[in-house]
Amino acid sequence: MPIKKIVCIAMTFPAPTETFHSNNTKALTEQGKEVIVFSLLPRHKDHSKLVLQRGLSKIKINSCDVFNCMAGCFIFIIHPLLSLSLLRFILFNTRGKHLVKSLSLIPRVFYIWSKICREKPDVVNLLWGHYPVLVGFLIKRTNPEILLSMGLLAYDLEMGYGGSGAIVPYVDYIWTQASINVAQIEKLGFNRIPIRVIYDGLDPKVSLGRKEKQPFSIITIGRLIKSKGIELCIRAFSIIANSFPESYLHILGDGPERKNLKDLAGQLGISEKVTFKGHVSMEEVAAELAASDVFLFMSYKERLPNVVKEAMLNKTLCIVSKTPGIEELVQQGQTGFILKENSPEEAAKIIHRIFSARGETEQIRDAAYDFVLDRFDCRKEMSKLVFEWENQLETRGEIKCVSA
Repeated sequence: MPIKKIVCIAMTFPAPTETFHSNNTKALTEQGKEVIVFSLLPRHKDHSKLVLQRGLSKIKINSCDVFNCMAGCFIFIIHPLLSLSLLRFILFNTRGKHLVKSLSLIPRVFYIWSKICREKPDVVNLLWGHYPVLVGFLIKRTNPEILLSMGLLAYDLEMGYGGSGAIVPYVDYIWTQASINVAQIEKLGFNRIPIRVIYDGLDPKVSLGRKEKQPFSIITIGRLIKSKGIELCIRAFSIIANSFPESYLHILGDGPERKNLKDLAGQLGISEKVTFKGHVSMEEVAAELAASDVFLFMSYKERLPNVVKEAMLNKTLCIVSKTPGIEELVQQGQTGFILKENSPEEAAKIIHRIFSARGETEQIRDAAYDFVLDRFDCRKEMSKLVFEWENQLETRGEIKCVSA
C-alpha cells in the first residue's frame, strides 16, 4: 500500500544539534511523501535560519505556542474519558521530573492529537521514544488504523522514560539507529513486533565540503560540555604540537565549558594554535572537515555519531573513542582508528604516526568515504523505512480481506 502522508512527532524541529532528523525528514519529502512535523516544544530561536540552511521548506512544521496550548486545554476538557486514560498512563509509568514534564505537555499533546485526527496520515512516526509516546498513546486509542512507528534511540535508552516500555502494546513498528541497541530494546518488551536498524544518514549534497586538505590540521566538533571529551582533545594536541610546528587544532561548537577549555589551552602554551570557532552552519562544518587532515573525537558517551560519518565522508582521518557500537561505523585500521583507552597519550601516538607516514593513510581515507556513502545515505535509509511501513500496511490490508 503506497504511503502518501506521514506525520512525525519531535521535541523541537528543527533543532541545531539534531541534523539527522532534518536529513531524514527531508529525504522522505524527496520520495514524494507529504510530511508534517509536530513539535512538542516551542520553536528554536534560529528556526527560520535552520529551515533555510537545511532545505526544509517543503515540510509543514507546527510548533508549540500559547494559543495552541490554550486550544489543547479545551480539547482535554471536552474529551474526559480520553483525558483520564492519558492521565492514568502518565501516573502509572512516570516518576519525578518525567512525571512533571509529561503532565505539563498534556495540552500540547491533545492539540497535536486533534490535528492528526483531521489530517488522517498513513503513518505517525515518533522521532524519539520518550515524551512523544504520549501522542502515540492517544492516536492508537482513537485511530488504530494509523500505523504507529517509533524510534528508540541511544538517548531514549539512557533516559529511562517509563512510557517507552509502557507504549509496547500500541506500537506497530520500532526502528533504532544502531544494532547494539536492539538487545536493550527487546528487554523493554518489544519482542512481538519488528525492530529494524535504520541508520541516521547523511545528505551527501550537504555534508560534503569543497575545500582542499590542509596537512597537519586537526579538528574536533561537539558541544563544549565535559562528556564530549574536548579537554582530552586539547591535551592530545599539546603532546604533538611541538613535534609538528605547522600543526593546529580547530574546535567547532559552543557550550558552558568554553572558558575553561580556552584557559586550558593557555596553560598548555598552545593558545595560538587552537581556534575556537563556536557554533557554525552545516555548510561551514562540511568545509572545515574537508580542509582538515585528522578528526579527533574523544567523547565519553555516543552511539554512531553523525559527525564521525561526516568526517569520514570528507576523507578526514578519524580517531575516535570506544563508545557503544562504534565498530559498526569505524573499522580499526581500515576506515579509521578506535582508541583502546580514551587517553591523550594514545591519541597523540596515533596522530604522530599519521603525520609521520602521510602516504600510508590515503587508502583508509578512501575506504571510509566509500563505506559511509554505501551505508549511511539518508535517502537509502528512508527508502528502507518507507518500504517496511508499506509492507506492514499491505499485510494489515490482506488480513482484513481474509477476515471479511
